[in-house]
Amino acid sequence: MSVWTAPPLDAKAFAAIAALGEPSRPQPLPGSRRAGERVWRTALGRDAVIKAYSKKGAPVPAGSTLVEQDGVLVVRAPFGDTCVMFGPAQTGASYSLIPGPTLHVDGKGVPTGDRYGACGIDDMNLNTGKPQISVVAFLKEGDQQWLLWVSENEDGKGKGMGLLEPVKPEDLHNQDNSPLEGKAKPATIRRTASGVETSFKRGSSTIKVAATRTHSMCALLTTMAPAPEKLDPSHRLMCVTKTSSGPMDQRIQGVGGVTAGKPWRLDAATLIARIEAGERFYVQESDGEDPVFVTVDKGTSGTKYPLAKKSGDRRNLVGGLSKCRKVSKPVTPP
Repeated sequence: MSVWTAPPLDAKAFAAIAALGEPSRPQPLPGSRRAGERVWRTALGRDAVIKAYSKKGAPVPAGSTLVEQDGVLVVRAPFGDTCVMFGPAQTGASYSLIPGPTLHVDGKGVPTGDRYGACGIDDMNLNTGKPQISVVAFLKEGDQQWLLWVSENEDGKGKGMGLLEPVKPEDLHNQDNSPLEGKAKPATIRRTASGVETSFKRGSSTIKVAATRTHSMCALLTTMAPAPEKLDPSHRLMCVTKTSSGPMDQRIQGVGGVTAGKPWRLDAATLIARIEAGERFYVQESDGEDPVFVTVDKGTSGTKYPLAKKSGDRRNLVGGLSKCRKVSKPVTPP
């Protein structure tokens, strides 16, 4: 008697299984349009999307609960979790529906267990085109943000360096003396069907991570980059009052600009005091160019003076502004 064996599943069978599983996952919000694989766009903003998924009658499986973790909305349904992951959008919101968890972490002294943040994973060195794994992810534990970073050696043989460390937003932009310097330890790295498994030491503990690709590393870093600083037009320096002789650090007497269509003037001492108190004044040589923020420096005589200088340029852009004309009733910038 021959033993019956199930026939191998073909593409139609897999499609049928996927269709049967669809009701166990959240669906796109009504009015959303597809913008890519698992990516949708809507006229609603991020907060409005979260509120829409939380309302009665939302397209989520019955019995679901919604929580936020690692910067994403997690829909915990009876048959599995799904991450509603937000991306950049000029208007409204862009969001992805990605099965979770996207990370699992084991170890001591770090956020552990199932995590739901975005994972950026690249399979090749973008400069050489050779196989080389890179991983980056951001985790949150309370108010503290953590950075997971792993990079395979250029030989692409499963060895590299990795770290999982608490960070401050400014740490990620301090390239000269980063607090993360020296924290990376030797790591083993293995490709999986959905992403990467890696392990490395942190102190005496071994950290093990299973990461699922949700973005490329470059796309994730772009997504996570801070929004450009919003410039206050009333804090743009547009003219300068200065003497023609004397030490360079003592020549600048005052500056001026425009607020609400009215000219304003500040003497150099007041400008310096406001900068030291945290206000952001800037020089912009022409509209559309990058701003150069004004700092306070000391000259050879020890006198403080306002300085705006581009990298690699010796000019003080404050001193190079056009001469302020006299105005009868200047206002004070807000």
